[in-house]
Amino acid sequence: MPTLKPKFPKAASLGIIAAIILDTVIQITWKLAASSAPHDGSFRTLALSALASRYFYVAMGFFCLQLLNWIKVLALIDLSFAQPMTALSYVSVLTCSSLLLHEKVSLSHTVGILFILGGVFLVSRTKAQTTL
Repeated sequence: MPTLKPKFPKAASLGIIAAIILDTVIQITWKLAASSAPHDGSFRTLALSALASRYFYVAMGFFCLQLLNWIKVLALIDLSFAQPMTALSYVSVLTCSSLLLHEKVSLSHTVGILFILGGVFLVSRTKAQTTL
């Protein structure tokens, strides 16, 4: 009789998708907060600028959500499987940076993203749970 591959927990799939989305939102809001900071300021000036930005607080709120989400994901599957899956946020951050922030995407960026996708594909072919 053929052995069946263990079913991947649906909650883990949703958690990884949420992690990618949350990380993308965090990175974009982080960039927006940093964009209003003075480029040549002291650490104190940068800190005060961040604290004055609403984007800073949005990013912090999403960091908290990400923390809670990640705890749930790691309770379900191995870190060695989950963390590489979140590399897909590099793809979403690059895409959103280009579309929303009008940043340029080079050929090197595109090739790098293809390597990331290849790595995620290879990791996805492994077991998500190796411990009991």
